[in-house]
Amino acid sequence: MRKWFSLVLAFALLWSVILYHQETTSAAAGDITLTSVADTDTQSDVAAGTNATLNVSQWNNIFTKFSLSGVGSSIASAKLRIYHPTHAANHNLIVSGASTESWSEGGAKPSLGTQIASAAVSAVGYVEIDVTAAVQSKLSASSSSVTLGLSTNLGSWEVYSSRESTNKPQLVITPSTTSSTLNPVADTDTQSDVAAGTNATLNVSQWNNMFTKFSLSGVGSSVTSAKLRIYHSTHAVNHNLIVSGASTESWSEGGTKPSLGSQIASKAVSAVGYVEFDVTSAVQSKLTAGSSSVTFGFSSNIGSWEVYASRESSNKPELIINGGTGGTGGDGGTGGNGGSGTMKIGTNFWFMGTWSGETPFKSNVDWANAYASGTDVWNPTFISELAPYSVLRFMDWGGTNNSKVQTWSQRRLPTDPVNSDIGYIGPSDPIRAGLAYEWMIDLCNRTNKDMWVTLPHMTDDNYANQLATLVKTKLNSNLKVYVEYSNETWNGGFSQFQYTLDQGIALGLPGSNQWYQGGAFSLYRSVHIWNEFANVFGTQMASRVMRVASFSGNYDIFDQGYANVVNSTTWNPTNQKADMIAIAPYVGNGLDGASPTIQSQFHQEIDNTFNDRVLTAVAIAQKYNVKLGTYEGGQHLLNHADQWSANQNIYTEYTYMLNKFAPYFVLFNHYTNAGTWASDGAWGAKQFTGQASSAAPKYRAIADWVAAHP
Repeated sequence: MRKWFSLVLAFALLWSVILYHQETTSAAAGDITLTSVADTDTQSDVAAGTNATLNVSQWNNIFTKFSLSGVGSSIASAKLRIYHPTHAANHNLIVSGASTESWSEGGAKPSLGTQIASAAVSAVGYVEIDVTAAVQSKLSASSSSVTLGLSTNLGSWEVYSSRESTNKPQLVITPSTTSSTLNPVADTDTQSDVAAGTNATLNVSQWNNMFTKFSLSGVGSSVTSAKLRIYHSTHAVNHNLIVSGASTESWSEGGTKPSLGSQIASKAVSAVGYVEFDVTSAVQSKLTAGSSSVTFGFSSNIGSWEVYASRESSNKPELIINGGTGGTGGDGGTGGNGGSGTMKIGTNFWFMGTWSGETPFKSNVDWANAYASGTDVWNPTFISELAPYSVLRFMDWGGTNNSKVQTWSQRRLPTDPVNSDIGYIGPSDPIRAGLAYEWMIDLCNRTNKDMWVTLPHMTDDNYANQLATLVKTKLNSNLKVYVEYSNETWNGGFSQFQYTLDQGIALGLPGSNQWYQGGAFSLYRSVHIWNEFANVFGTQMASRVMRVASFSGNYDIFDQGYANVVNSTTWNPTNQKADMIAIAPYVGNGLDGASPTIQSQFHQEIDNTFNDRVLTAVAIAQKYNVKLGTYEGGQHLLNHADQWSANQNIYTEYTYMLNKFAPYFVLFNHYTNAGTWASDGAWGAKQFTGQASSAAPKYRAIADWVAAHP
């Protein structure tokens, strides 16, 4: 039975900070302590800019502005300290963002923005509040200042010190350590029979060279040191391991190999273990030249092979970088997103019905006549909650998984009352089409959002052609349509998995086994669908259609399928290529949302997902010169997921996740918009349509991130 934990948030914000007295020394060595450059309140008779105190209440707000000039682009933490000199009544001091940074003392005042945190105040002294996410969002948006607004839960005024007092408001910032541990995005050797990209070891000798490539996207230009670590897994003979540069960065596993460049360093190796090299100059040289990667070549001084661990092993090669402007794992830069620009945020929709938490439609819709009459059938609350999103993916609403729909005549019409009750379709269920495409288009037009369609796996070319015609005719011309074949055809839990395997084998598609042939069929079917859209959209194809190739299982299956099918004139004679590769970088599968250390565990899992899944996808996207996005993503807890989704600390981690992923993706499609939170799954950004944003920290993190990255 599903459990509901909607009351747990009522007290979450009240105890998020600690009250400190004046004698407390809060700034540690290395911290940056800023004092406000402007402050005011909104209703009292205190003259802005001249009085040592300001007043705050439920109705009277204090605003204090701090300059962020010189802070840098990444911080570890930020803490607001404001002094309470006179105490009248116990109260909650609430800190929020502000509507604008363009204000001055004595001028027009800002209004309160999104609430950040709250502190229970019961005595005179400094109040400290964690505002890390708010400050980081401003820095990520290149804002030169941050304004924090204060209010209380009382109608009577409480007094706080202004910047004219001895105890000025402070913003204490702990800079980011900017130490990044990178894993390779590719490695190989030149002469052995080890299969590049599949084996846990590589061989090196005087004649056989190893090469390992690291992405430098987002590392920044101010690297102070760089250390290369490579693991010697089996020792045969004492030798010197020599590290050099490489002749080119344009190489891939299984393709043409580079040759050795200039020697960088050499180490005597006499035992199993990590061998470390200082490669600072080599990395700095690449960064100065604007290179997005650095390749190191290895050789030895002996003719016999020595064995070293590859990126497929548990002891992966590492490049440890200190300095720069990237965060842990080297995030930042443009990565594989095909160019600069702000990552857009999209959303998926879950199922409809009272059990699901998603209530998109108004009550008592006259489905027989609503579409023809142009009736607005959408729940206004549902519509307002879509504000942060740029793209709407209709995979579940479209009845994609386990679909038995094959022809256009089997699709659902907009007059069907079942449009209001699109639920899960099981493998043994009869034909049951998803939401009518007309209503998907109607929603996108009314909200000005791009549309993402996922075509059922058994549909034919005419289905794709008819859908393309409908979309071109009905979708507003300023909006794009993302076109994807089926959903997770690699996932054995859905009937499309076996179907694609069977079809790949039947067609004799390239691939070393049935799994590879199944992956090849997904791409083969994709290019046929894209071609039908091209036939319909013609010269508007480039401006209105995004061809999506999705994968998230075995990356090598996709990589080989793209090379053997999409890049093949035999299987793709019309030369239809993906505009975007999409993955699903979920975080936290296997974690317990009730663990007292869930936040630190989830934070580490973000880094692990980034290093193990995202960077590999970046390399594939770069290889085929394609943009990188996500079709789904977010938390993926299956044990006490509801508790972690309701935990206010997930706001901080979602913000960290979005900041870390942003340089690499053009689009992050969160899964999902709204959906019931239960222990074994809590996918919704909100637990239900209409849930207060204060009780939905995932949604609030998404909305705040989008607001900070217009």
